[in-house]
Amino acid sequence: MLVLAVVVVSVLPIFRDRATSNLGDDVYDISASTVRASSPLLLNDLAGGERALWVTHVGDDEMTGYHAFAAVAPDGCLVTLDRDTLDLVDSCDGTIVPPDGAGREQYPVTYDDGRLLIDLNFADRDAG
Repeated sequence: MLVLAVVVVSVLPIFRDRATSNLGDDVYDISASTVRASSPLLLNDLAGGERALWVTHVGDDEMTGYHAFAAVAPDGCLVTLDRDTLDLVDSCDGTIVPPDGAGREQYPVTYDDGRLLIDLNFADRDAG
């Protein structure tokens, strides 16, 4: 059985490892073990208040199954955590959001030697 816990993060020292790739693209760097232990994990205010992300881990493989997706939809609906059921829920219509964030804006996640690199600006590069 998958046990889910939530940690709401605004500013914590363990999340200050923000890195910039050598291409100048913003990448958020976080420990994979932190995500596995705390999934679903809400990361608030990653880019000066412009976005919030849910980061989740699905499955038993410590090297795969990571997802990062927008906590706010373009229509303003939030993905919130139901503290009783530990389900992620769309605040506008009450539907359950799957742990992989299917149907939500996704951010690429790369596993690298125990670290997760979340590409925050992939959409800007794809558009250009």
